[in-house]
Amino acid sequence: MKFSLDWMAIGSGSLLALEVLVLTFLAKKADDLRTTRFDDDALILERQNTAVALRRAGLFLGGTLAMAGVLSGPSKGLVADFLGVALFGIVAYVLLFAGRALCHALLLRGIDDDDACMNGNVSVGLVEGGLFLASGLLVQGSVAGGSEDLLRGLATFALFFALGMLVLLLAVLLARRLGSPMGAAELARDNRAAAVETVGALVANALLLRSALGGESQGLIADVLIFCATGAMGIAVLLGFQLTLRRIFLPKANLGNALRDGNVAVVVVLQSLTIAFALIVGALLG
Repeated sequence: MKFSLDWMAIGSGSLLALEVLVLTFLAKKADDLRTTRFDDDALILERQNTAVALRRAGLFLGGTLAMAGVLSGPSKGLVADFLGVALFGIVAYVLLFAGRALCHALLLRGIDDDDACMNGNVSVGLVEGGLFLASGLLVQGSVAGGSEDLLRGLATFALFFALGMLVLLLAVLLARRLGSPMGAAELARDNRAAAVETVGALVANALLLRSALGGESQGLIADVLIFCATGAMGIAVLLGFQLTLRRIFLPKANLGNALRDGNVAVVVVLQSLTIAFALIVGALLG
């Protein structure tokens, strides 16, 4: 068997990977500037603050998912690829922070997340990390496909991210309404079961919407209609099967009671089933 290495491709890929690391580091510094009241690194290293660590982990994982979407397009040559990754990468991180801020305004209303994380509220830190992760999944789906025209590509990227975020928030709020309506007050008192339930809903629905955002472009209006139709169908299927899955795999569990009692173990199992089924539905949508 003949084996050869494409050193040019390896070199180009290494350079783009280094560029992604630089963008990720700059995003970390931007988040540090946002939280000027305390030193994130010191809280993690010296006080072993899990809440801050979970939020920071969400930023890194969500950012990596977003950058994976940026890197997924076809190569147009090293210079064009380098400039494209820089431009789309910066926009991706801007959208990531914007998505996190919007989700926070609706799902963590009335909570000072910085104070909560600084004081070790693991529930708030977990949800903050989940917000970054869900936003990263949406960015990854929104940037797929690309465009020959740079400005058109950026505009389409931002448009579909905004649509995805809107549908995501509606889906999570609907899931809360149909399930056990645990709001921000439970997270403020560090109910970790409620945090796991919120993150599970965010990630599951973001996985579905990432798949709905992908695929070949059929034109802007057609793409919007297809996304709305497939996204709504996927979310409806997911909501419809949640109760059935719970009755099959953990028949004696009651999500509402588990949330009220702070039973993290039950909620972890139930939400893992939701995410697992979301992966299946997402694969079918894709």
